[in-house]
Amino acid sequence: EIKRLNRGAAHTALRYINPMTLFRIIEKMANYSEGISRLSYAMSRDNGMSIISSINEAKEVTVNFDTKGELAPLIGSFIMFYNPTIQAGAKSISNWKNHPARTGLIAGVNLLTKGILMAALWDLFNDDDDDKDYRELTDYTRKQNMVVGWKDNYVIIPLTQEYRAWYGMGVSIYDVISGKTEMSDALIDMAQLQLKGYSPVELSGFFDKKGDFSTAKTIGTLFNPIQPLTDIAANEDFKDDPIFRVPLMSNDDTYLNSQMYKQNVNVLIRKGTDWMAKKGGADTDLNINTVNGKRIKGIWDWNPSKIEHIVQSVVPSILMDASNSLGKAVFDDIEQKNKAYEYKTEGFDPAA
Repeated sequence: EIKRLNRGAAHTALRYINPMTLFRIIEKMANYSEGISRLSYAMSRDNGMSIISSINEAKEVTVNFDTKGELAPLIGSFIMFYNPTIQAGAKSISNWKNHPARTGLIAGVNLLTKGILMAALWDLFNDDDDDKDYRELTDYTRKQNMVVGWKDNYVIIPLTQEYRAWYGMGVSIYDVISGKTEMSDALIDMAQLQLKGYSPVELSGFFDKKGDFSTAKTIGTLFNPIQPLTDIAANEDFKDDPIFRVPLMSNDDTYLNSQMYKQNVNVLIRKGTDWMAKKGGADTDLNINTVNGKRIKGIWDWNPSKIEHIVQSVVPSILMDASNSLGKAVFDDIEQKNKAYEYKTEGFDPAA
């Protein structure tokens, strides 16, 4: 009997560790969602509703993306996820109108409290010195996602559009309580979070991180297909982080564009731009764009961070990560061999 129980415990542990368990859980959630729609359809038919009306009732159980205005297709071609955002916001407003107590319990109590507690738990489990890791995360990451972990070991869990607003408000409230943010700044931030939760266009997309109106960001916000290019023009991504490095002196144009990349840029892209710069006659080690007093042609000098930002908008992240890992594996090995060779030859004296 003890052996049988031990085998059962081991089997249970392996079942939860098995990666296929995640797919089974997702499958069950999908079946559950589909089952609710089927049940709604069956109940509508039992109540004497027509087939078309019953189908519409089943769609309205979740978010009905088939509902759209006359201009929705046109606007959606410029603004990504325009209609889903509108319909999700309409569903949320409907929930507040028809079920204020239950919706308030989920949003105003559950999510708001989670935002406060998750930010507080970070301070509780980390010393003041370790808090810098959490604070180095952008406001966008901290308030749009649930960050779980400690020190530099944490997991970022994305939240749905409406949930982000209330969870982010909880994080802002804790920042005020802990003295990390002024109340006036927190109120503005919370208002922006609510607007983001119900608007397909982020109002912050019209301004840079300094709060000044940005023509480039405005164009990118209203015309999403060219947003990667306008992001580069403003040198800000969707998290308001810089895309590439700039010289300390804004009028200093002596640096190579190929060397003004961010540290975590894709290795394969960086090696490619280094190769092109060297082909143009540049010395990447010196990081200057003139050779013997002559400036190299711009066609040979490309910033890898800019290229990466554009490529990321069309290539799946899993492929970008795979190519980066491949580049590190190949070029790190080559560089180590070159260093080993240089070390061996440095101490070699031909005269001896």
